[in-house]
Amino acid sequence: MVTASWTEEQARVHPWSFDAGGASTKILLEHAGAHLRALLGGDIGYGTVVGSEPIFVSAPESWRTFTKGKTALRWYETGEDARDWSAHPSLTILNPYDGNWELLGFPQLDAGERTYLAHFKTHLETRLDFGSRTYAEVGKPWWGHHQVTGAKYLSKGAISYVFVATHFHAAPAIQDFTLNRHCFVLSPSDPIQQGPLLALLNSSAALFW
Repeated sequence: MVTASWTEEQARVHPWSFDAGGASTKILLEHAGAHLRALLGGDIGYGTVVGSEPIFVSAPESWRTFTKGKTALRWYETGEDARDWSAHPSLTILNPYDGNWELLGFPQLDAGERTYLAHFKTHLETRLDFGSRTYAEVGKPWWGHHQVTGAKYLSKGAISYVFVATHFHAAPAIQDFTLNRHCFVLSPSDPIQQGPLLALLNSSAALFW
């Protein structure tokens, strides 16, 4: 809530404008209590940048055509999936990483997954890595995603939030989900702070700020 005092002359001018501006409230919020950064155990950032999403991401039923195994399939959370304190993905992703988010060797993948990915090898290994050099040129495994920050997924009590949205939507980061680049991840220094942080981030105060 924002209040403002009007002079009698201002009140005589019609139409009235009740937009008092939010600068004063913003200043009060920024100087009240502790800073959010003090509660975090690491930097805020994304979990995965896939690169060539049309190859790796599809509806769950689509994979039945390509593979019978589930070695590398995970739910794929996008920015639109996080609403009302939780995330409900509708897409799945071919995620060739183990439980510690280390890239699996190509032979470790299900036979159907290997066959599927092999169809796109030429395209995948000509993707550009940092420095405008291709995966083949720098020796980067072609069957992996462009960038994966495993520490974000392994952090206990992690929270994912929508990077681009009209409202702030935060939800617990599920370790079995792969988060796309529109879902940023923050990790509290103490996992017990996950609940209070979720309450703060989904509050009207956070939305105002």
